[in-house]
Amino acid sequence: MDKEIRKDVERYLNTLVNMNLYKIRIGDYRLFVDYYKDKDELIIRSIRHRKNAYKNKML
Repeated sequence: MDKEIRKDVERYLNTLVNMNLYKIRIGDYRLFVDYYKDKDELIIRSIRHRKNAYKNKML
């Protein structure tokens, strides 16, 4: 993951509406992740190009 994001991951997390899931924008791609602050852990659930990122709600 980008070194800049590692320094302050919470700055780059965006909450998805009505979901317990976050997204991170990296260029033309979107990473959909679970974030556990207490463990300082990200679990990547999906990586998609931005044009297809939101078409299928099943992440």
